[in-house]
Amino acid sequence: MPHVSHLASKKIKVLLTRAALSAIRHNTNIGHCYLRKKAGRKQERLIVNSVRNRLIHRILQLLEVEIFIRLTVKIRWIKKVHEY
Repeated sequence: MPHVSHLASKKIKVLLTRAALSAIRHNTNIGHCYLRKKAGRKQERLIVNSVRNRLIHRILQLLEVEIFIRLTVKIRWIKKVHEY
């Protein structure tokens, strides 16, 4: 029987699972992916885990872009200050 590791943050895992289920219902791309995998006889837990993983990757991509933008703005500001 599967279980959650005692080292895991159970609240985050619950929130990710709920977000994945919501994304399956409301996001057309993820919904189509879910239906395609379901038609391929994949287990529902495996599909939800795949969606959770996809959500984590999207969040990390957004964070990387945000960090890049902030660093770019900061570098431009520093260059502007040193020009005077």
